[in-house]
Amino acid sequence: DGQGGLGQWSIAYRDGEGRLTVAPFYGKQPIEFGDCPVVFHNYKYDARELKANKMPVPGKFHDTMIAAYCLGLGRQAPKDDSKKKSGSDMVGGLGLKYLARRHLGMTMKTWQEVKDHPEEVPEYNANDSAATYLLAEKWLPILPRHYFDIDMPLLPVLMAMEDRGIQIDPKFLETYAKELDNRLASFDLPLNPHATQDIQSYVYGTLGLEPWKFTDSGAPSVEAEVLEQIHDPVVKQILAYKELYKDKGTYVENYVKMRDVNDRVHPELKQTSTSTGRLSCARPNLQNVDREGEMRKLFV
Repeated sequence: DGQGGLGQWSIAYRDGEGRLTVAPFYGKQPIEFGDCPVVFHNYKYDARELKANKMPVPGKFHDTMIAAYCLGLGRQAPKDDSKKKSGSDMVGGLGLKYLARRHLGMTMKTWQEVKDHPEEVPEYNANDSAATYLLAEKWLPILPRHYFDIDMPLLPVLMAMEDRGIQIDPKFLETYAKELDNRLASFDLPLNPHATQDIQSYVYGTLGLEPWKFTDSGAPSVEAEVLEQIHDPVVKQILAYKELYKDKGTYVENYVKMRDVNDRVHPELKQTSTSTGRLSCARPNLQNVDREGEMRKLFV
């Protein structure tokens, strides 16, 4: 509800006569799930909310977000964008609002539209619950075997890995951060390596090279792929500087900020973000740590 605690929520089910029914609840009301599987859209988020509020977490569950992913539904993006969180706005178009509109013909309001209108919240919740139930009803009979045998059993494993986190070596982090600062300070470049215009001026002006790749705005490109093909000592220095600067910003500063009191980082392991079906990792992304580089020593 944005205020901490569960606020208003609801559960959808079929009654004895097969009618779709929605029961509204408020706050921490005890619910006995028993042996009945419960359907969530983004179970990972909801289960943690229930646990944080000392509510029972059902032992048997389905996740319509993962179901949609396993069926190849939603709008798949060619690459994962780790800045977006799993859920309604995630890469892949696996948000409940989109799926309900696309596969059930339901038009639902967003939380932004109803949050300042408390009288509309019960209907908003009911739509969420009903859409989740109806998507599950539609998809469970046609889901591939790997949804049941791999994806569902994998979900609690990934959550346990996220909760436990990955231990890092704080002494190495401190030493490596100082070393990076010293190495960055030792560069003697005739231009500002952070200024794209300075690099463009050097490459296409001073060196007089013919541009062969351009940015979206039509300017000559100075991205790494272009610079790596230029045999010039200053350009090689620029590339080396940028690599170290990236290490400092992407890795060192991120890990310093993100570690907990036990020197563990807790990245999100995402099951539904790539168009290829592989796992991806975010905040911080441990999958892009250079295999050969110093940073590997960071992980205990």
